[in-house]
Amino acid sequence: MKTQEEIERLAEQLYPISPNPNQIIEGFERAAFKKGYTQCQENMAKSNDKLIDSMAMRYRHDFGLLDKQQQDSIRTTMIQLWEEVVGKGFYKY
Repeated sequence: MKTQEEIERLAEQLYPISPNPNQIIEGFERAAFKKGYTQCQENMAKSNDKLIDSMAMRYRHDFGLLDKQQQDSIRTTMIQLWEEVVGKGFYKY
């Protein structure tokens, strides 16, 4: 996840502050971007049990027929994959 400072730098790159009559509009766009980016990160930071189970069903179509230990093992793998996708794993963007 990006820090607030990183989000601020990204917002400055995308919506630079310039001395022109539209500066107020640019400021609103920049604030909306920062708020949206932060909210998106917060939403993605929460693992969703239904999503993890859905991923497990795609991975193993017999997931619902497995015993609890096997299901938990597959869920662990799916959580690891999910963490990589949302940027909480070993890869840092």
